[in-house]
Amino acid sequence: MRPPFFTFGDWTVRPGQRVIERPEERMSLEPKLMDVLVALALRAPEVLSTDELLTTCWAGHFYGDNPVHKAIAQLRRALGDDARAPRYIATIRKRGYQVTASVAFPDGRSAVKLPLLAASAPPYPGGPAFDFLEAPLFFGRRRCASEGLKRLKGAHSQGYAFLLVYGPPVSGKTSLVCAGVAPPLLSPAGYDGLRALAFAMLRGDRADGRPWDALATALCAWHIDGEPIFVESEHASLTRSLLEDLNLVLGRIAHRLHGHGAVLMLFVDDLDVLLRESTDATMARAFLEAMSTMAATGQIAIVATCQDPSLDGHVANSTAIPPVICQVMAPTPGELALMIRLPARMACLRFEQDAGTEQLLDDVLLEHVRIMQHPLRVLPSLLRRLYDARSDDGVLTFEAYRQACTDHARQDRTLVEQRARHRTLRRTFAVRLHRQWRERLLRTLAILAVSACCLGAVSVAWVTAW
Repeated sequence: MRPPFFTFGDWTVRPGQRVIERPEERMSLEPKLMDVLVALALRAPEVLSTDELLTTCWAGHFYGDNPVHKAIAQLRRALGDDARAPRYIATIRKRGYQVTASVAFPDGRSAVKLPLLAASAPPYPGGPAFDFLEAPLFFGRRRCASEGLKRLKGAHSQGYAFLLVYGPPVSGKTSLVCAGVAPPLLSPAGYDGLRALAFAMLRGDRADGRPWDALATALCAWHIDGEPIFVESEHASLTRSLLEDLNLVLGRIAHRLHGHGAVLMLFVDDLDVLLRESTDATMARAFLEAMSTMAATGQIAIVATCQDPSLDGHVANSTAIPPVICQVMAPTPGELALMIRLPARMACLRFEQDAGTEQLLDDVLLEHVRIMQHPLRVLPSLLRRLYDARSDDGVLTFEAYRQACTDHARQDRTLVEQRARHRTLRRTFAVRLHRQWRERLLRTLAILAVSACCLGAVSVAWVTAW
């Protein structure tokens, strides 16, 4: 969807009117030129190839020579740009075109102008998931985070702030909530009028089948004006109150929130794991009902993640009002490109160019991970290894990349060998068990046969004697 307007350097672009303007200057653009300008701006700071622009702006259909180069040249003339010293659109050799001007849209998102990291700060965290403090390094999921925020805001406006984020394994759900959804809500301005004062996280995979204990522990992390709502020393009583007298807990929360005009945010990660490991179905249903009651107060915004496709129906059947759903898919190639390139730009790092193929390492990385079923399982740790092995002048090298690939392949082989050994052991155990049972069965049958023969002989002798 096109924005009604956006700024492009010192120009204001109005796609609907096909106009670009700046003080004392206004110019109309041909439809295709505006299409190219919007495509570049929406994907900034990605490098768009000629093929991508052809597909986006011409739908792959054109006559004569490739029209992209001509359109870029005309755009540069209209903007007053110079290809040799670009201020707006740069040509990236053998790759395509990239916006070099600052771009800002009406919803506040911007591109290209990135803050620089301190020299000692790693641009790639390398962990399995981003946390709240790593939000400035979280790139590539802006659209999905905006969708989640919009749906949570809409649900809160209707008095029931319960968002269920569903997606396949290793699709970045936890990072999306911690580094994409939570930071705007916790900022002083909030998101579109929805502001959170505090954040608490419940890890479903660490609850050990005790959801009420885990929930009480999470709620003890809420602080307002530096003071906790619930202190650690009352954890046991808080657990009982959550289970037996939830209104008492909600009343205390309402008292502490009075006059703030904000909500508290509760993030339940791996909700399906939490419910599956609960002691019984009744307990799981009671837990969902408690979450539903908390969300219905309008004072608590609940976000939960899951990967079980049947859970949304289970939650809907267990709560008075079903939660809103936000589906997360594996990152697209464009999103992966942002995850690779933007943190490097923030840290003033460069990707090495292969002397033989003239390929840049970031292009090779992108081709490597884009074909994977779960790219986020490998990419964060791979990028961190490249950063740790960078050269003294800040270059991420092919040597480190090849070593990381070798180590990863070795780990895969080890894992495959371990699985093969486990399968062999299971088969051997099954064969031995089958053999033992067969031998026992044969011995039992032999004993029964001998016993039957003896009994028959005794019976015949007894009948004869009688």
